Parts: sequence; C-alpha cells; structure tokens
Amino acid sequence: MPEHGSVQYPGSYMAPVADRAAEQSYLELCKQLGTGPCQPFLQCLQQGSRACKLSEFDQEEQLYATATLLPYAGLQELDLSGLQLSLDGWVSMLDSCSKCQGLQVLSLKSCNLGFVGELIQ
Repeated sequence: MPEHGSVQYPGSYMAPVADRAAEQSYLELCKQLGTGPCQPFLQCLQQGSRACKLSEFDQEEQLYATATLLPYAGLQELDLSGLQLSLDGWVSMLDSCSKCQGLQVLSLKSCNLGFVGELIQ
C-alpha cells in the first residue's frame, strides 16, 4: 500500500505526489490567521517533497499555520537548522514534529532556543 503522499507505479519506486488537500488547508489557515504561507513549506506541499528546510517565519501566525499542517505533509526529513523561535514557537514546532509519523531525520543545528537557550547558558 502506498504511503501518504506517494503513488506507486508497477515495478518502480514510490514517487512523491503533491497533497492538494493539505496545500489548500494550509492556504486557508494562513488566510484565516492573516498571514502569507511559508514558501519553503508550501513548495513541499505542492511538489510532494519528502524533505523540507524551514529557516525563518515572517510572523508568529505563519509559524503556527505551518506547525498545524506539518503532521500532514508526509515529510521524512525536516531541517530547522539556524531557526530562531520563541519558547512558544519551539513548543509548537517540536510538538508538531512529534506527530509526524514518517519523520526520520530532524536537524536542529545552530538553532536559537530563545529563553531556553539563555537558561542553559
């Protein structure tokens, strides 16, 4: 049985396909929150990509819209390296990552952990 977001052709590998329902839900949620979509995440939804790098969010609302739909993106690799978020932002993002069933690689190199980072130092 093909995994979410994939189509299997006879005698071939599982090729990614775009998830139009997730894409439309994401765009609608961004609109409701009064923000634009995070372009790298939107492109992953449109292309059915299994890997995504998120390096910044223009607004908190954009972060929360992305975090809400992240479990439905079918990602296997997510790179958050260099991302700078508030404590609430990290909680939302990592909570969403924990709900991604197919996520195999999560990169968090050189991230700014905000208030948490200050407590650690």
